[in-house]
Amino acid sequence: MKRTDFISAVPVNKGWSRDRKYRVRTADGRDCLLRLSDAAKYESKKREYEIIQKYAAAGLPVSQPIEFSLCEDGVFMLLSWVEGEDLETVLPTLSEAEQYRLGRSAGRILKQIHSIPVDPTDQPQTTKREHKLRQLSQYEQSQVRIEGDERLVQYVKENIGLIWRLSPVYQHGDFHPGNLVYRPDGSIGVIDFNRWKVGDPYEEFYKLQSFGREVSIPYCVGQLDAYFDGNVPEDFWRTLAVYVAHASLFSIKWAEQFGKQEVDGMIRRCRVAREDYDGFRTAIPRWYTEFHRDELQLYLPKREDGWFYVKMLSDPATMAYNAPWFPPDGCIPNAEAGWERVCKSLIGHEPVSFFAFLQRKTDGVFVGDVNYHYTPDKGWWDMGVLIDAQERGKGYGRQGLRLLLDQAFRVDGISRLHNNFERSREAAYHIHKAAGFREVGEENGCVQLELMKDDYIGSAGSLAVTNAPSARRPCKSSKG
Repeated sequence: MKRTDFISAVPVNKGWSRDRKYRVRTADGRDCLLRLSDAAKYESKKREYEIIQKYAAAGLPVSQPIEFSLCEDGVFMLLSWVEGEDLETVLPTLSEAEQYRLGRSAGRILKQIHSIPVDPTDQPQTTKREHKLRQLSQYEQSQVRIEGDERLVQYVKENIGLIWRLSPVYQHGDFHPGNLVYRPDGSIGVIDFNRWKVGDPYEEFYKLQSFGREVSIPYCVGQLDAYFDGNVPEDFWRTLAVYVAHASLFSIKWAEQFGKQEVDGMIRRCRVAREDYDGFRTAIPRWYTEFHRDELQLYLPKREDGWFYVKMLSDPATMAYNAPWFPPDGCIPNAEAGWERVCKSLIGHEPVSFFAFLQRKTDGVFVGDVNYHYTPDKGWWDMGVLIDAQERGKGYGRQGLRLLLDQAFRVDGISRLHNNFERSREAAYHIHKAAGFREVGEENGCVQLELMKDDYIGSAGSLAVTNAPSARRPCKSSKG
């Protein structure tokens, strides 16, 4: 295709790329994106075009490849125009629910990108750990270091081994709302693949902190929740924190080439990241935990609500933790009879016992349950929190524990709560410790944890450390 084949050409100045970009209209009335690059970039641009072809063939909502060649102006790449508005511009004008929905849509698209099989010739021969450390060194030797960065620098160096532990995947390379399009039908289109690469799938998410969270926190939460099917793993959070810490520092140095205004912007984002991660003493950013923190309320169930209790205790995915004591899948036999015992012995007997469902405020959906009951020979109240497997990874374990503790100590006035579970259940252990529980021993392979009313009330019950799939009632016991 020749330049004379276009009846109009409007420059596109958005973005960081050094390519010359134009929205062009062809003689047959099609709107397209024309990218012109230096001829010296022919090989890399040819590979970029092939990657776009690969993504398009996978059915992804991306610019469709039309033509690639050399021309008198350099490298010529013609792609279909993705019609719509910049997502980063539209998001702030939408409801939180719609922002979250679009985030979930983006998360599913990103997961599809990462699922494309990597060609053997594209497999990286080394990790990027040394590369990241070299970049960090460039920042350390620069004139744009920020005050008090020593802890952050040390954090990256001490935890660099957490990155690049997963099998490499194809990446978009710059996946954030600025490179997404809000299409007229409400769906999302993906543009700008000039930073594509093959690498650690978790690396793709650090730009949620760099660029996404300042546009829409609901979008960012939705992208994470959908990508991980509602069960964000703890190792992801720890790995992402390293990427965020590294990018927060190196981006300041990187922005020097674009001038003081961009440097100042990156410094501001670095400071926001330090606040969100509490100086990188926590692995989960504050914006994620706070978004999910107040989603739930306690619901005192009626007898006819027992279907949800039976559903959870009969679901192998929800009860898998219980398999060693109720083989083969952990499900509790005769859950209907268990519900009758709950109705008779636990519900409505405060402060001797308490039972409630965890209910999401926005749609009334039950997502789990909490309970406590007095154990006379120990002088404490045993407790439990169970989250439906389909609702895990959203911070509901942490929220459920906080609601139960407030009910037990502030409302019912009991003096001492106890729980126990396998030490290997790290997420459950961390939220209990964050709430103020202390270890009082170990028995039958289970760590014993205890929390006193005065300690909880005095500490205001802080629960900001981690996100747990579930924290369950004592080992070797059935529900109810």
